[in-house]
Amino acid sequence: MSFSDDVNRFTKKTKTQGGNNVRKFVLKVAESLILKTPVGDPSRWKTKYKPLGYAGGTARANWQHGFHSFPISFNDVQDKSGSRTLDAIRRNVFVAEPFQVHYIANNTPYIQRLEDGHSGQAPNGMLKTTLLEFRQFV
Repeated sequence: MSFSDDVNRFTKKTKTQGGNNVRKFVLKVAESLILKTPVGDPSRWKTKYKPLGYAGGTARANWQHGFHSFPISFNDVQDKSGSRTLDAIRRNVFVAEPFQVHYIANNTPYIQRLEDGHSGQAPNGMLKTTLLEFRQFV
């Protein structure tokens, strides 16, 4: 064993561990955003009538991960529990090279209103509170 071999092993191990840590971090942030995103509960609404075509879980289902570019699509799907959304992000994160830029986005038309506290279920938003917890994830 030479010093060069030792350095190469150390480099490979560090890259592997670093990549795993990046993936864990991205998934932890995604999970926080998804689970903090409110799902409409008509029993808590000020009005007794839900909008025509309303289906709860659309905002939660639209958290997306991108690694070559920023996700720009909106999916007219629902995921009240968030499990399908997190599973899709998990699959995508493990395909990505670990040391590239990871994007997490939500293109639901009313996501900014939810972030600004429009829902009593997330009065402080999802992104703001996740950013406050950021240090715990790292």
